[in-house]
Amino acid sequence: MSALAARAWPVIGMTICGALILVVPFYWMLLVVLALFGFSMATLDVAMNAEASAVEEALERPIMSSLYGMFSIGRHVRCSSRRRTSRSRRW
Repeated sequence: MSALAARAWPVIGMTICGALILVVPFYWMLLVVLALFGFSMATLDVAMNAEASAVEEALERPIMSSLYGMFSIGRHVRCSSRRRTSRSRRW
């Protein structure tokens, strides 16, 4: 399995589970799908950290804290943009 295929599995799993969440007919099936979705998210986190570690080794300087910082800034920007768009809608 290539490195690209290994990184694609968590994204594929999250996409499938995200679609299944909307159509599962039973509560126990929803629990299984949500557990698989959580597993896919955790696997994606591990893959991103492994990739960041490889980049850090290639650059030969510590960058992990910068990557986490940019992740946090991106989250704040995304949340503030959602807040702005939700206020502008008139129902």
